[in-house]
Order: sequence, then structure tokens, then C-alpha cells
Amino acid sequence: MTQINLEDEANSKPNFISESLSPSEKEELMHLIREYKDVFAWNYKNMPGLDSQIVMHRLNINPDGKPSNNNNDDSVPRSRKRSNQKSRSS
Repeated sequence: MTQINLEDEANSKPNFISESLSPSEKEELMHLIREYKDVFAWNYKNMPGLDSQIVMHRLNINPDGKPSNNNNDDSVPRSRKRSNQKSRSS
């Protein structure tokens, strides 16, 4: 996918088009999207009547929880880690 911006940097309106299109198809599609850019919803304010319960992302986390340091070693049981460390030191 290739990102194209339909406006300037101050008024970003990003859109994505396939990289598998030929150069003429890309140009034709970009022209069509720019011509009809007013029909796209660029943010939730442009979609009146949309239920925010459907589109709002929420994380079910404990606000009083302490951050943890998750590293990739957490997926290996501790007993296996110890045996691997012993075999390396031998």
C-alpha cells in the first residue's frame, strides 16, 4: 500500500492505494479520489449519528496497576531458563 495525501501537510487527508496498480491506474485512481474527496469521512465529527460505543477503542486495564517490564523471556518458563543457563555455562 502507498499512502497519498489529498490535501497539504496542514490539512492532512491520507488515503492508501495499492502498489500493484500500474502508473496510469494509480494516476486515474488518485484523480478520482481527489475529485470525490468531499464524500469521505475523515474523522468521527464527519459521521453524525455514528454510535461512539462501536467506534471508540478502550483498554480494559487497572488504572492503579503498576507498569511491568515485559521482555520476550517471559514466554519461557523459569525452570527451562535455568536449565538452559546451566547448559550454557558448562
